[in-house]
Amino acid sequence: MAYKILILGDYGVGKTSLYNFYKNNAPEAQEKPALKLKQLEITRRIDGEEQVIHLCDIPAKELAAKNRPRLYQDTIGAIILFDISRPDTFRHALFWIEEMMNYNGFGKVPIALLGNKSDIRYSSERVLNPIDAQQFIYRLNRAAIASGANIESLFHEMSTKEPKGLLGILDQLIRAIIHHNVEKKN
Repeated sequence: MAYKILILGDYGVGKTSLYNFYKNNAPEAQEKPALKLKQLEITRRIDGEEQVIHLCDIPAKELAAKNRPRLYQDTIGAIILFDISRPDTFRHALFWIEEMMNYNGFGKVPIALLGNKSDIRYSSERVLNPIDAQQFIYRLNRAAIASGANIESLFHEMSTKEPKGLLGILDQLIRAIIHHNVEKKN
């Protein structure tokens, strides 16, 4: 089975850089935002089994209202990216989550909320406190449990310039997706 995972977030948060890291397994020097939909097939070995992922980088211009149902359809998980130096991009995370869940055909699915640009945490004046994002994920997980959906969402800070741990984050999301699918079948 192949899992469709979207990379979502506001303009300039690093979606295309993250996508290119997963594509090339290395950070890009200066990446320009995507101008069209990009899709990548990744195979990861999770708990001894190969899992196929269709990773999609969707630029903001592709998200015209008429395109949303088609782009979000069959999405089984998402990476929601925000810029830790721009708190407004964190506040928009709920918009991306709700929109994806409205159009994906499955409703609630596992989410990896990633705070990008951790490399500038100490050089920027307007930096989001990581506790805010941790509390957001905690509330998201509690709401999922309260509604009867056993969905695990996770939060990490990272940097696409120093991509240590990004493959591990993807693997965690895949495990959460697999667990969620098993729970739905039972």
